[in-house]
Amino acid sequence: NDVSVTLNKDAGWWLVLIIWGDRYEDHHCNQLIESAYVHSSTIQGVVVLSDRSDRNIDDRASVVAIPADFNISEYKSGGYPIKICLFDIEAIPNDALCLYVDLDSAIISDLSELLRLPTKRKLWTIDVFPQRFSKLKRLVNRWTNGTTYQVGNSSAFLFRNQFDGNPTQQFRDLVAKK
Repeated sequence: NDVSVTLNKDAGWWLVLIIWGDRYEDHHCNQLIESAYVHSSTIQGVVVLSDRSDRNIDDRASVVAIPADFNISEYKSGGYPIKICLFDIEAIPNDALCLYVDLDSAIISDLSELLRLPTKRKLWTIDVFPQRFSKLKRLVNRWTNGTTYQVGNSSAFLFRNQFDGNPTQQFRDLVAKK
């Protein structure tokens, strides 16, 4: 059921950020929001997932609570588990094109250029050294039914919100089986 999608630079997209705890401050979100709007004319909106409602975030963004099933201390350690919640955001239309960017990133040009990536996938991430998602590592993941996997870069994702089989949905399904 994978629908082939050709992304183009004129398509609208959503910026997704996530902030929890006190490692980063609100101004980190606000700098990224400002830069995204300055450089990208096709941005549709911004959602900031947060563990607190008292954030001082740019008015152009919607601050949305991190889902309760992810807003627990063990998922906040290291930053990977909590990020799994960002693929299923009720405040963003279903199947909307989203770009997640880490708070320690910088936006220095038009992010709409990323939308030119032709893809048949609903999720795209950066393949970086030294932690690559190689063919061998993906094969090992399949052989072990998902119990062995390589953690790769999680600084930027391009994805369709709430796509069938998204990582948020898969994680919740795995937790329910426990």
